[in-house]
Amino acid sequence: MHSVHHAVILGPRLDDSASISESPRSVNIASLSEARFIGPKSLFVVDGGQNAYSRFIQFCPGPWKTTLWLGDGDSGKPIPGVVSQPKPTQDESDFEFTLRHLLQETTHVRAYGFLSGRKDHEWMNVMTAYRFLQSNRSVCRFDFDPHHTPSILLLGSGSHRVSLRGTFSILSLVENSLTVTGAVDYPLAVATPLSPFSTLGLSNQTHQDQPESVELTCREPLIIFCEGVFPK
Repeated sequence: MHSVHHAVILGPRLDDSASISESPRSVNIASLSEARFIGPKSLFVVDGGQNAYSRFIQFCPGPWKTTLWLGDGDSGKPIPGVVSQPKPTQDESDFEFTLRHLLQETTHVRAYGFLSGRKDHEWMNVMTAYRFLQSNRSVCRFDFDPHHTPSILLLGSGSHRVSLRGTFSILSLVENSLTVTGAVDYPLAVATPLSPFSTLGLSNQTHQDQPESVELTCREPLIIFCEGVFPK
């Protein structure tokens, strides 16, 4: 079994001060004290994510194998003492630019602060992550805002055991096959074809209000929209 290496990406929708109830459209930094990163890890701060960097480090102090600030500077600026990688053109988003700088040994990505802003940005970020998984088969999962509601989880091709709570929907952007087993209302015990944008995976449900272990297999990457996902 290959070793785990986390890449943690901080985005502009991280809230450095307000509580979640006061600011429902952003992720509260203090809540990230729940985050646990097993094995080596690297930190990437995307443009305006620098506003939350110092408090994030208080809750998740590392050590970090790499720490890098990236972006075009329109919503943030380089962090003193942190290596910076300015984006030279506007031909790609800051998020896509950042994914190209992840370390080759990366197996898991957690991105905080990239949802619940402009819908075009949110959708583009998820689509960019999907394409990233298609071309980087060593990366097995990509979490957007884990431990928050809602969250989005992307899985690379292969077999997975994930901890989900409540309603979840599964989407593929390409021809795929899918199995879903565990404590869910609508299991798929044998490999079932999953067409692009099919609603076959719409509105499944775990049996309990607490996180449940769900097993999935897929031939190509999947997108899972969920009420809660809880990485180990």
